[in-house]
Amino acid sequence: MKLNTNKAVLKPGMTLIELTIVILVLITLISVLFIGAKAYKEGADNATCILNQEQVQKAVRSHQNMNAKNDTESFPHDEVFGATGIISEPTEPTEPDNLYAGMQDDVYPVVGTAYISCTTTNGNGPHAPASTEGW
Repeated sequence: MKLNTNKAVLKPGMTLIELTIVILVLITLISVLFIGAKAYKEGADNATCILNQEQVQKAVRSHQNMNAKNDTESFPHDEVFGATGIISEPTEPTEPDNLYAGMQDDVYPVVGTAYISCTTTNGNGPHAPASTEGW
């Protein structure tokens, strides 16, 4: 019987260090994805908040103009908001159970001031429009 003197044939594969590096790269890419998704969500919430504020402001102004009312006069809440009103009551996108600040005032705002404001803030500050001109 002859002794086998050939060296063992190594099968191709990955070493433990290579596998660790691949896992670290994947974890890094996934964490970047989560950071990007969080920023996207905050931006979408901010845009939704500002659009809600604009729509409510336009509804309140429309009601004021249709009824020939002056600024700071009160109005019936259900004529503007709700099922029989001009617009449904919006809620904040990050906290659906919360109404916007100012929703209970039922007083026409002075021109140039917003009827409602968002109480939610994120890393970029409060959800507030740069300008309410044209609302």
